[in-house]
Amino acid sequence: MKFFKRVAAVGVAAVSLSLVAVPQAGATTYTGAGCNGTYPCLVFYYNSNFNGSAANFVGYGKINNLAGYNFATSGSGKGLSVKNNAASAFFIAGTTNETAAIYYNSNQGGSCDELWAQGSMPRSVS
Repeated sequence: MKFFKRVAAVGVAAVSLSLVAVPQAGATTYTGAGCNGTYPCLVFYYNSNFNGSAANFVGYGKINNLAGYNFATSGSGKGLSVKNNAASAFFIAGTTNETAAIYYNSNQGGSCDELWAQGSMPRSVS
């Protein structure tokens, strides 16, 4: 779980994200409550260990600031802003060579954590 704990620490202050993969057209879209089988999908959780309310983003592209997006599923944190409130995240994609970057600052600035695609379920890393 060390990898996800590190992501959780940055996720608390996450203010922008970037989904990177093989070049494809499109943009990242906030879906709120579910990925609905659409990939790639980055899911932020309000609590650690993938618990609490979730906010889902699908597609390829960048979101420069997470301030305008809220946790949408039932559970603790529902309705709160994703910015500065995310405690964990995981990334699902069609292939394992795709990544998502969670940046500490807006506009993809500052340090970031990069998540590699984990398949259809969160992966525990010791």
